[in-house]
Amino acid sequence: MFDIIQSIDQSAILWIYNWGGTQFLDFIFVFLSYTGTIRLAAIILSIYFFWRPETRKISYVIVGALLLSNFIILILKLAVDRPRPYIWLGVSDIEMLVEASPYTSFPSGHSASAFSTMIVVAWYFRKLIVFGMILATVAAVARVYLLVHYPSDVFAGAIIGIAFSLAFILIFEQFRKERQSKTDKEI
Repeated sequence: MFDIIQSIDQSAILWIYNWGGTQFLDFIFVFLSYTGTIRLAAIILSIYFFWRPETRKISYVIVGALLLSNFIILILKLAVDRPRPYIWLGVSDIEMLVEASPYTSFPSGHSASAFSTMIVVAWYFRKLIVFGMILATVAAVARVYLLVHYPSDVFAGAIIGIAFSLAFILIFEQFRKERQSKTDKEI
């Protein structure tokens, strides 16, 4: 099964590499892909939500979901140890549009962070789900376009981001309800 996924991944990467892209896409995807851009956006959202008492809980959920999903990503990166596509292609660091990370490829931490944040925001603001899904998907596609992840890396990162943020949301909301119930009984 892994051989089939690897073959599909490598075919997609070869197609992207041979196509070469466009200056416009290079600019957009480089901007979206800089290390920390997605996490920085999540932190800015968290700070914004934290300063507003009515949305403070959302900041806790974003940070918690990011920590949980990125912890899982780190464990999987260490366990799988998959080389990045640009290494497989033999592309030098100088030829890369972004700083080439020597760390392993599977799964994508950027994708996990983007989808994790998107799910939390969409959970509390349902109207933003389409916009958030588009933004997270573009961030994930950027990682493939820039040859730092295979398609299966970003897919796995997205699934991890979604799953662990949903788990964190449900745990957080259950804890909050129990705490509120206990407070109501004391009054």
